[in-house]
Amino acid sequence: MKIIRAGSTHSAPGPEEYFTGTVRIDLMFQADAPGRTSGAHVTYRHSGEH
Repeated sequence: MKIIRAGSTHSAPGPEEYFTGTVRIDLMFQADAPGRTSGAHVTYRHSGEH
């Protein structure tokens, strides 16, 4: 398993097929092959925020 230092990767937008509104995904960890485990921090932006 590879642990990723906070801020060392870019955030990705949440895919529209899974989320509504503005969503940011920050990868936190990901297993090396053949592993398939990963974890992320998902941030939702309230529709009233700018």
